[in-house]
Amino acid sequence: MSAFPGQYSRFNPVVPPRKFLLSVLVWMSAIVASPTYAQCNTQNLAPTGTATASTTYPGYSPARVNDGNISTALGGATSWANDRFGTAILDINLTAPAPISGIALYTTLGYEVRDYNVLLRVNGLWQTVSQIRGNTAALRNIAFAPQVADAVRIQGISGPAIQPGYIRVNELQICRSAQVTTTLNGRVRLFHPRNNNPGLANVTVDLGGGLVATTNAAGNYQIANVPAGAYTIRATRAGLTCGSAQFQRDRYTVQLNGGTFTAIDILCYNRNPIVYVTGWTDTLARFIPVSGMLRDEGYLDVDGRVQTSIAYTPPLLVNAVGLRAAVEEARYLTGQPQAILFAHSMGGLVSRSYVESFLYRNDVSQVFTFGSPHRGTPAITWLACLPNQPAVCEMSKPNMLLFNVTHGQRPGVRYHAIGGDAPMWETRRVCFRIFGIRICFNVPWPNFNFRNGFGWATGLLIPLPDDALIQTHSSTGMPGLLDRMVTQEVHIRPALGHRDYYDWNGNNWSQQAYQNCAHPVLVAMSRINCGTVSFWPVFGFYMRAQQAAGSGRLPLQTTQSGEFAQRSRTVNTAFAPLQTIEREVLVDGSPTIFTAEWGEGDARLTLIDPSGQVFDPEYAASILDGEPVAGEPISDRFEPEMVLYQATGTSASYQFPAPRPGRWRMIVQGGDTISPKNGRLETNVVFDSGLGMDFQNEFPFFLAGSKAEIRLLPTSTVFSAQAEAEIVRFDGVVDTVQLTRQLDDSYRGVYPVPDAAGIAEVRWFVSGTTATGQPFERAGSDAVQISRRNLTVTGVSVETPVPRPGEPQRYMALEIPVDIESAYSGTAMVAADLVDGEGNVVANAALAHDARIGPNRVTLRFEGDDLFANRRNGPYRLTNLITIDQREAALLSDWLQDQLVTNAYDYRQFGPSQPTACGAENLLLGGSASATSSYYGYSPWHTIDGDRNTALGPSYSWSNARETDTVPALPASLQITPATTIVADQILVYSTADWEIRDYDLEYFDGMQWNLIEQVRGNLQTVREHRIPPTGIAGLRVVGHSGPDHQTVHVRVNEIEARRCSSAPTYATGFSDSLQKYLGYAK
Repeated sequence: MSAFPGQYSRFNPVVPPRKFLLSVLVWMSAIVASPTYAQCNTQNLAPTGTATASTTYPGYSPARVNDGNISTALGGATSWANDRFGTAILDINLTAPAPISGIALYTTLGYEVRDYNVLLRVNGLWQTVSQIRGNTAALRNIAFAPQVADAVRIQGISGPAIQPGYIRVNELQICRSAQVTTTLNGRVRLFHPRNNNPGLANVTVDLGGGLVATTNAAGNYQIANVPAGAYTIRATRAGLTCGSAQFQRDRYTVQLNGGTFTAIDILCYNRNPIVYVTGWTDTLARFIPVSGMLRDEGYLDVDGRVQTSIAYTPPLLVNAVGLRAAVEEARYLTGQPQAILFAHSMGGLVSRSYVESFLYRNDVSQVFTFGSPHRGTPAITWLACLPNQPAVCEMSKPNMLLFNVTHGQRPGVRYHAIGGDAPMWETRRVCFRIFGIRICFNVPWPNFNFRNGFGWATGLLIPLPDDALIQTHSSTGMPGLLDRMVTQEVHIRPALGHRDYYDWNGNNWSQQAYQNCAHPVLVAMSRINCGTVSFWPVFGFYMRAQQAAGSGRLPLQTTQSGEFAQRSRTVNTAFAPLQTIEREVLVDGSPTIFTAEWGEGDARLTLIDPSGQVFDPEYAASILDGEPVAGEPISDRFEPEMVLYQATGTSASYQFPAPRPGRWRMIVQGGDTISPKNGRLETNVVFDSGLGMDFQNEFPFFLAGSKAEIRLLPTSTVFSAQAEAEIVRFDGVVDTVQLTRQLDDSYRGVYPVPDAAGIAEVRWFVSGTTATGQPFERAGSDAVQISRRNLTVTGVSVETPVPRPGEPQRYMALEIPVDIESAYSGTAMVAADLVDGEGNVVANAALAHDARIGPNRVTLRFEGDDLFANRRNGPYRLTNLITIDQREAALLSDWLQDQLVTNAYDYRQFGPSQPTACGAENLLLGGSASATSSYYGYSPWHTIDGDRNTALGPSYSWSNARETDTVPALPASLQITPATTIVADQILVYSTADWEIRDYDLEYFDGMQWNLIEQVRGNLQTVREHRIPPTGIAGLRVVGHSGPDHQTVHVRVNEIEARRCSSAPTYATGFSDSLQKYLGYAK
């Protein structure tokens, strides 16, 4: 029979009527027996909390257990009980954690809780502190070791024998423990694994509430008499960060409950973390061993989160979102305001997509790119643009032209572009025995010091110097004023060679990219650049400017003679076991190399020249006769029979210094180990000749529905020739265009452009007779883009200057609305340049827009930081206005010039506000100043004379002396020694207006050693503020590395101030609402 209120059962807490008299007697005795005072001898914390229960019998509210009524009488007016068959868990949640040393539990007299557990919630986890079994007392005091908790739980197991399924609690008191203190011990260490993360002295360790200590020479600290509770241990010292505020809360929050407590070591950082950004289908292992070496030197390493595989690699901007999260992770872990991007190949473009886009949050200090195709990848077949590889399509030459026009160098970020020029050749002296006569020559010989056989063969197909995959002018050709360095290393090892940008021979670090770049810049810090700083223009901007001015043509690719820069067709065919494949080639008598490559198995390459002479490996070996001996004559006249043969497991080549002109036959015979399913054969012929063909298509974009001109220009005279071009479209269709000779000796054809949007490869082939009557053939390829006009610009409105908050005459940006008509719904990009009267780009803006079919309006925002950094006054012209279909790989739609002229502006209107000096006085006044060198009249004393004037001249500033034969001009140091040790948290460095110190290190002396406060690179501020924790300073030092761009060898400092402020600035983090929406993080 079921129980209900008023009906008795062993599962119903309501008392049966026949026992009412007994209950009354029990209740009266309980009143007599109940004490009139609280059982906690200390503060009862329960009334401030909130009581909840897992289940509740009707009328028996959990609110009864902390209402202050300690009656043990039976009934819902005085107690809580669980529902029938329900769990019996009763919680009191406190408003804040507190030290607890016991409870007093009141249960119903005659219906006592027999079995139960007492739990405390400590740091979010429940801990059992007492287990009670067989209880018969209505009031029970339970003591336990003090702990800081924010909730108490009674976990009922069994009620009285008469009703074991019901747990009754009349009142629960929570007893605050008497004062419990802890002695906290710990250590603060510098993240520097090579030195076993040494201890840090003079670090302030703060628990809040005045609980502070300073570390000793070993980095140890102790804080005694810490009251029980939860604390976040925060460590601070000028020039160091010890994790972000959130990381410190997550990692260094401790619960102290008395006694002695040893905290985990706190790691601090004095170097920006490095985020490693991988290349296409690559992994972080690419950076080994350099990444480990830099970590050992104090650079925490973080994965750049690049998504890439053979199956799919998303657009660059998508990976830039992941990189943004990686940079945020690096800042979270270290607390450093900025990170360093260390990027390989495609990773360099992902890095630029982040740093030079709307995603950027001023959190990158330096960008290193190694082998990144800033000017596009060469048109070789195994790097083809495919539907599942939009990032590869974006790395093509046309799309990189779009990329460079729509992305501008970010002020304040130092760029380093490193590219390889892996040597192809070396000169050797070899002797041949021809017709019984020994003849010795100096011949070009394949160089395998850096490349392997595959990397060498790849280099034969790539015009101009390269790292066996990316052309050197592309990897070092990032537009802008930046640091460029050329090494001899290959793109990747072991696929292309033995020595790449990070690892030499699988067991040693790079002796060039690392030893001469990363190490001196990041480890030794002996210089700030890897190579030479130079300016390269944005190619597309100057090309379009030349077109508008009618000033002639600028070819996309310039063919150079020497080092076998010319080639014939590349022929790829299926290759089966025991199959024989033959092709014919016209040779003009210039030095020639015949190559064959097959992916696996064995094969044999044989050549037959126009006279019928057979060249095979045995013949080549028979005529080679060692090296010349001392005094043996060296001839300069080659014979057609002379050949050098090279072979690896899956490739073979013949090199002829002077082949017979005419038609040659290449014969490749497959062995029985060639793969029957996946066998492929590629044959190539390259020439060292002055006769080549330049692809003269200046604007590599073909608009669907238009007629595009394809033009080839011979680099030397041709008697007669036939020429054709094949256009391999994105959809796989191949179109053919015949090219005819023109009066200017070029070969031209007209291509009716189909509606087949995407990257296409133009392959051309020319064969004929040279001016000397010799037969020849030449071939080549390059990439173009077939685009659609899906986004048409319909109007541009006047600019609006965006004022800085509270400063109406200073501007954060210029905003220019642009109206476009869209033929689709999806992602679009609109970009443009602002240029001054001389055509110099002063700012670039690019905006990703969620386009809708029909009219759209977007507002381009040209940041004031860019306008200020370029230091050129307006009015400005809006030009290179580009619309791009960004649904997959970028497709050009519109490209317009000179769309608007703005009002006149002084670039200073866009500069940052001058920082406000705090504190009553400059604590450096009365001190002394000295310098490693001083230019005549520019005394160091001017930097502490109290004059903040930032004018140019010896009356106001110090400047270093020029270099001498024995002493370089830079770096130059300025040292300030205060009259007594000071405590400061604000340093102001005043330099000369328009002649600001560009790169410098700010350091302080703590009485024992010099410590770095901040490395400043790319400074443009006349007055630069440095905020630090309150720090004891016995000396300040400015180490100048570079002056302004127009006079880099002189650094100028007009005044230095050290002050004491009441608070330090805070830094905003997190995504903006609009960006969250764009990235899909918010609705």
